[in-house]
Amino acid sequence: MLPIKQLSWLGCFFLLAAPSWAQEEEAPPADEEPTNKPRIVGYEPKTTEIKIPEGMQALPAPFQRIASNSTELRAGGMLTITRMRYEYIDEAGQMGIIWTLRANRKVTFSHLRTLVRLWRDARFYHQGTKGRVLLHTTVLGYPGWLDQGAGSREFLGEGQTIEFWLPMTPSERRKVNAQEANRLVLGPRSKKFRRFPQNPSSLKKYFSGADR
Repeated sequence: MLPIKQLSWLGCFFLLAAPSWAQEEEAPPADEEPTNKPRIVGYEPKTTEIKIPEGMQALPAPFQRIASNSTELRAGGMLTITRMRYEYIDEAGQMGIIWTLRANRKVTFSHLRTLVRLWRDARFYHQGTKGRVLLHTTVLGYPGWLDQGAGSREFLGEGQTIEFWLPMTPSERRKVNAQEANRLVLGPRSKKFRRFPQNPSSLKKYFSGADR
């Protein structure tokens, strides 16, 4: 038999340990949300959801939080955007955002060059509830052969592709992301081209002779 002194210590141990065992048995499953979770007044958890306005599209990573009207490059359905990415745009190592577009029908080089002029000015903004702030400007690039063939009857055949791009160095990329840019707006650089229609349905009428 154990001495009385040791029995008393053993009894105290069981008395102290019993409540914790009871709590462990009554604890809710780990996947259940506690009902008594404290509520922090005025706190709204950040969401990773990216809301893109209707008629616009998100740019490729790492610009995926920026909505753009680059859908206008489709020229009212004459072209289809098949790919977007951020990668090297020349052998010198210049980086940029690249759009690859496929012709849905025959399009002359002259019409394609006009399309570029309509959307060549590129401006990055931070769009807020009280307006927008201009953060960065650049110019839409295109292949040199487009200018060379614009004066002739050369054309991009149905199913063939063309690429447009925006030069964006790593430092410019970090700048627009750090300043929380959320809009890229393409538009004409010259006042001469601002007289052309700026919506897809009108553009389709303007380019209606492209396959002739």
